[in-house]
Amino acid sequence: MTMAIIPNFWIGAKLSDRCIHRFKPLAPYLLLLFSITRWKKYRMREANLKSRLIDLPHDVKENILLRLPTKSIFCILCASKAFSSIIDSSLFASLHMSALLNNGMNSVAEVPQLMLFDRSMTKEYFEIQLQPLKYNGKSDLTKSDYNFPVSKILSKSIYNVDFIFHNLVFFKTDSIFGGPSYLLNPFKREVLKIPTTETDRYLVDWYGMGFDSTINTCKIVHVYKDGKNDKLAAHVYVLRPRSCFWRDIQAVPPCDLSRVSVCAYGDMHWLVMKGSHRDIGGGRSHIISFDFKKEEFCWTPHPTLHEVCNNLLSLNDYYLLNVKGSMTIVDISSRKYVEIWVMKNYGKKEWSLDYKIDTQRFVERPMGMFEYYTCGEWEKGIFFLQENMGWGRYRPSVYYILDLQCASMKRMEKLWSGFEKRIFSYTGSLISLKCYGDFVQATTKSNVWHFT
Repeated sequence: MTMAIIPNFWIGAKLSDRCIHRFKPLAPYLLLLFSITRWKKYRMREANLKSRLIDLPHDVKENILLRLPTKSIFCILCASKAFSSIIDSSLFASLHMSALLNNGMNSVAEVPQLMLFDRSMTKEYFEIQLQPLKYNGKSDLTKSDYNFPVSKILSKSIYNVDFIFHNLVFFKTDSIFGGPSYLLNPFKREVLKIPTTETDRYLVDWYGMGFDSTINTCKIVHVYKDGKNDKLAAHVYVLRPRSCFWRDIQAVPPCDLSRVSVCAYGDMHWLVMKGSHRDIGGGRSHIISFDFKKEEFCWTPHPTLHEVCNNLLSLNDYYLLNVKGSMTIVDISSRKYVEIWVMKNYGKKEWSLDYKIDTQRFVERPMGMFEYYTCGEWEKGIFFLQENMGWGRYRPSVYYILDLQCASMKRMEKLWSGFEKRIFSYTGSLISLKCYGDFVQATTKSNVWHFT
């Protein structure tokens, strides 16, 4: 009787095979029990890890976060709100900025990103849109799937990007009637209106931004030429909570500045055509720096540059960049090589020739090198852009991507339609503009800002 109800394959089968077949119907339940046990152990380990991180002293957690780039800090904040009390404070944002500018802090350098500046015209307004770009090293530049929260800027007059300080974009009007300037943080939907000054609006002027680590705050310097006596003057705008103001300073630059400028090490630097009257660091200097801590102008030595004749420098042959936190000179004056000089030590003013690139070996090289191009930094090198500023007549934007890691250069031509296209590079920061001065709110729910 027993043999009659047992399947045939059980007869003579091994004990292990019979056990497996016997418990096979129970397999889903055993697997569920095993999964629950593993899940409980995982949650216990996660809870222990979380408790260990939270239980760390405040100064230790702060020191760890200060060494991380902005993107990593935002990822940590999204994963755990336990650190929001540290990250969201304005003091931590200032300390993080100071750590980024101080090479001795061993903080991770911010990875530069690319931004498309897109201007168009309507019947009533000039319209500006900012769009993140991405490049994978193989294909063309493409618009990122991620959009800035600041979607559109409308203005009656033309506003141009004068400089970018990390992720703060400074807009200045080109109108002969003058007008306020604006500081924009496109990531946080924040716009700060910078009040006009008492200077003559028809005269030439220059702006720059930096960081004063002695008081942990940002400052904007404005240099202008007085129309009455044709002399240079300067004042500083201090970004303090609820007390932003312009303040005159006694220091003035020794000569006119230029549009070839960069912010590095928390200070502002301009490459000028007319050199110093005396030797600086073994030769005549063509870089004027503004120290935001001392609020003073000074000459900064630079490596031996080509094409210096009668103490005059052709500004079309050189670019100033901030590459991984260091001031960098891109020299194209030889028409054959691209020389990239990097200041390794700002305190000692030591320069190093990191790259000397023979562009003749590249098939896709521009005619006449990169004169009258704009230059910027991207993650693996630098780029050159021949700007599309047709002012009503269309011509495509041509740009060259120079990959310093792979020693390659690619020519690209993007048929972007529109009135004016430019490409800028930027890096991240935690600075918020909400508590400073004349904060501008969006006029509609669609994140549209109006510049007056």
